[in-house]
Amino acid sequence: MALRIALIGCGSMGKRWASAIAAYESATLEAIIDREKSIAEETARKYGAKAFSAIEEMPREVRPDACIIATPHQFLAPLAKRAIEMGMHVLSEKPGAKRPEEMREVVELAREKDLRFMIGYNYRFFPSLLKAKEIVDAGKVGDIMFIRARHGFGGRPGYDMNWRHKREISGGGELIDQGSHLIDLARWFLGDISDSRGFLEDAFWKTGVEDNAFLLLKSSEGKVASLHASWTQWAPLFSFEIYGTKGVVEIQGLGRKYGDGERVVIRERKDDFSSVEEKVIECDPDADKALTRELEEFSRAIYEKRDPQPSGRDALAVLEIIADIYGKDQ
Repeated sequence: MALRIALIGCGSMGKRWASAIAAYESATLEAIIDREKSIAEETARKYGAKAFSAIEEMPREVRPDACIIATPHQFLAPLAKRAIEMGMHVLSEKPGAKRPEEMREVVELAREKDLRFMIGYNYRFFPSLLKAKEIVDAGKVGDIMFIRARHGFGGRPGYDMNWRHKREISGGGELIDQGSHLIDLARWFLGDISDSRGFLEDAFWKTGVEDNAFLLLKSSEGKVASLHASWTQWAPLFSFEIYGTKGVVEIQGLGRKYGDGERVVIRERKDDFSSVEEKVIECDPDADKALTRELEEFSRAIYEKRDPQPSGRDALAVLEIIADIYGKDQ
């Protein structure tokens, strides 16, 4: 039986989600919701769905099994709560909320209602990250010692007017934007984080929120991740390196946007430390396939009645780290 889905938000990410849902054979797109109803109607016509300007407008007979929320940050948690109260499973775009308190309320509500709540940290579903996780979990590079990651792009003309630069909407700047992806990935590989330090700089855009975030995270096992997220990375970049006692796995590029292709580079240390063996795995750079894998995980979690990965609890842990960094930066 196909999962019936409502999509909230018809921006660029929402349109990508509409395409992904329509292409997924185990789901149907039942409703499109956007405050600008004309935009919802335009998208709905394309996919044969019904259009509404608010989630409350959906009549009970139209109400789907689940919803996907792709809106600016300030609306994510309130909409997730409303959807769960209406009996729907929720997949919310990252970071899921502006603050940990908001996320905690949604996580608890989903638990009370026995509904699935997933957060769209879709980087976990790119083929390069999946392959790297497989390699690390198999012990091919030994025990992880540390992670080093850089991620960012250089904005565009007028980017300082984007909602991501407005703290009241976004909850912060580049730290809560792309930095949240890096924190989620660091936790995915290292486990729980016990200590966090950071420097936030409004170096170029001068909008009152950080355009660069420099972080050091230490896991409960004492392993460190060094992360840099930037809105002033003039050539778009994604680089994620996992150093182990036997070698290193490096992800170079992500999708078609961040770098020249997407690949995994594996370097295994020789016993005499003289050199390393290198292997390169080229990956499919189609970013929308990551959304399909994410949707598949969400669907399976619903039918298997388990927490999806990443879960609301994962997102809460990320937001607690972000709040800690913001608090220390004041």
